Amino acid sequence: MKGFWKLLALPMAAALLLSACGADEPGESTGEGNVSASASVRETTAPTEAAPGTTEGTSAEAGTEAASDEETTDEGESGETAAAEGATGYADADFAPVNRYLPNGETRTRAEWIETAKTTFERASETFFDTLYTSDWLVLDYDAPSPSPIYTKVDNFATVDEAAADFFAVFSKEAFGTAPLDRFYMKDGDLYAAVMDRDRDENYVGFDVLDVVGVTDGAVEFLVRVRYADSEGTDIFGLKYEDGAYKVNRFSLPF
Repeated sequence: MKGFWKLLALPMAAALLLSACGADEPGESTGEGNVSASASVRETTAPTEAAPGTTEGTSAEAGTEAASDEETTDEGESGETAAAEGATGYADADFAPVNRYLPNGETRTRAEWIETAKTTFERASETFFDTLYTSDWLVLDYDAPSPSPIYTKVDNFATVDEAAADFFAVFSKEAFGTAPLDRFYMKDGDLYAAVMDRDRDENYVGFDVLDVVGVTDGAVEFLVRVRYADSEGTDIFGLKYEDGAYKVNRFSLPF
């Protein structure tokens, strides 16, 4: 009989482990064009090489099928990898719908937009993680009365808008406007924050911006490969013109 229970325990433990790995983390935002604001790319993708050939307006699902056939490169080589004419075949002239919003008559080539995506993706990852999953930047009063056990009074910001100003310098309010609401709470004129710090995924290695997969009026999307020590996956990363600048409107936290 002991042997029976040992055999039964193994599939039950495996089921619990799979359930835990697939759980979403707090901070998932809503809004058109947003893939995921919190779940790591690693949770839903595996190391595969997908066929090229997406077209303008590619959806997130279709975009992940357009992974480059090129070999994995170091993070610093991502711009060079995608700079040559590649999977989607976008030429420099195709970026007129997004270049028209740049200041002072500036224009960017395909390679320059890929470099912009690389810089912005890295900044978005740091900003999202720091704002929603760390507390070092907050001055918290643990002795002050709280409206809920999960919230602690914030002393260095008076409102959610003040606390989230750096976040919305990077992220689109249209797509990620509700994300800080998972962290902050206003009550009787005081600001509170949920202290839900966590560590980064230690298996995260880096990312590559593989290609441009969509250009529309004031918006551009990219195929990004995220690399881990034991796997890799692809996702869509998007920028959209909002409030005088291009901001992130599609993103999945890689770690």
